[in-house]
Amino acid sequence: MKSFKLFLGILLLCTFLSTTAFGAFIIPQRDCCFQIWAAGCNLGWVTSLMHYTKVREEWVPADQTIYNFIIRGGEQIRIANRQCGKYPQAWSGWQNFSGRLQKTAESFSKRPNSKNRNQIWNYLRSTYLWGNHLRIAIAGRKIRTATCSEKYFKLGWFLAYTQQTLKIADETLKRGSPGWVNQVRDAKKHMSYADSVLYEWERLKPITGRCVRLKNIPIRKKLSELRRLTITPDNLNYMIRTMDWLGLSMQTRISNDCSFLNTRIPPVNSPPPSNTRKPPATSSSHPHNQGNNSFAGILSSWEFGRTSGDRLGTVVLTSKKGKYGYIIGGYHHPNETYWRFNGKDSIVFIDSNGRPTTKFVRINQNYWKGPFIPPPNWPKSGKTTIHYLKKQR
Repeated sequence: MKSFKLFLGILLLCTFLSTTAFGAFIIPQRDCCFQIWAAGCNLGWVTSLMHYTKVREEWVPADQTIYNFIIRGGEQIRIANRQCGKYPQAWSGWQNFSGRLQKTAESFSKRPNSKNRNQIWNYLRSTYLWGNHLRIAIAGRKIRTATCSEKYFKLGWFLAYTQQTLKIADETLKRGSPGWVNQVRDAKKHMSYADSVLYEWERLKPITGRCVRLKNIPIRKKLSELRRLTITPDNLNYMIRTMDWLGLSMQTRISNDCSFLNTRIPPVNSPPPSNTRKPPATSSSHPHNQGNNSFAGILSSWEFGRTSGDRLGTVVLTSKKGKYGYIIGGYHHPNETYWRFNGKDSIVFIDSNGRPTTKFVRINQNYWKGPFIPPPNWPKSGKTTIHYLKKQR
C-alpha cells in the first residue's frame, strides 16, 4: 500500500510539473472554478441592469446597486486570481481588469446621464470577452488554446444576463408596459450564446485534467426548450423558474466538481421545473426538512432586497455545505455566497471570504429582515441598509 501511495504521489507530481510550460504551478483552492464562474455571473448580471436603465438622465437610489456591482466585479476577478493561482489558468493581469471597472464605476457616479450610461453599457457588454484571457499559450504556438476556465466564465456571464433580463421583463410586465416582450427576446438571444459555449465545453479536451462534468444536468435541453416557447406571461414565469434552477444546479456542480482528481459527480439537488400551472413544491416537502426541523421553513426560494424598495433578486437557501456555511443559490454575488444559523430565529449571510454581511431575524414565517454589514472596502453611504427576505410562493 505504501509503494502504491508513493507511486500515485510521483504520478500526480509529474502531472503538476507538466503545467510549468504555462507558468509556475500553484495549487488552486477548492472553489477556484466557482470563483471564475461567479466573476462571469457578476458581470453578466450588471450588464443587464445597465442595459435596461440606460435611458435615465439622473442618479436614482437604485443606481447605487449598479455602482456597487461594477466595483464587486473587479473584486471578484481579484478573488478568482487569488484562489486559482496558475491552474486552472486565471487572469495574470487582473489588476488591469479591476482598475478598468473601478474607473467605470467612478465615471457612472459622476455622470449618470443617458449618454454616459450607453457608453458604459457598450463597455460592459464586451466583458464576456474577458474569458478569452483565460486561454493558455502553448510553447511554439501563436494561437492560444481554449480552457475550461474560459467556458466557466463565459457560461456564467450569459446565464446571469439571461436570468436577470427575464426578471426585468417580469417587472416590466407587472407595470403594464409592452416592452417586456423585447426583453424576453433579448434573454432568448443570450440563451443561444450560452448554448454555443456549452457546445464548445462538451468538445473541449484540456491539456491536463478535465472540465467540470455536466452529466445529469440537462442544461442544453432546457435552454432549447425555453427558446422554443412562445412569449406569454405564463411562459415567462416558467422561464424564470427554470433559469433559477439551472443557475443553482450549475453553481452547485461547479463548486463541487472543480478538482480533476474528483471521481464522484455530485447529484442535482432537485428536478427541473415543469411547465405546468401547478404551484411549486413548498419548503415542507423538501427532503432535508423531513429529517431536520432546524431547516423547516428555511430551505426555499426567497425574494431578496432592501426595505427601501430595491428588489435585488431571488436567493435559494440550500442545505449544501460550502467553505463558510450552507450555499446560497439562484443569486450570484460575493456578499451573499453562504448562509448559516445565528441562534434561534436568526440567520446570517456570509460573503465569499467568510465575513458576515447581513444578520436576519425572523419577523414571521414568511418574512425576515436585518441590517447589512458592509465589507471593509464598501462605499460609505452614511445610512444603514436593511435587507429583507420574503418567501416566494
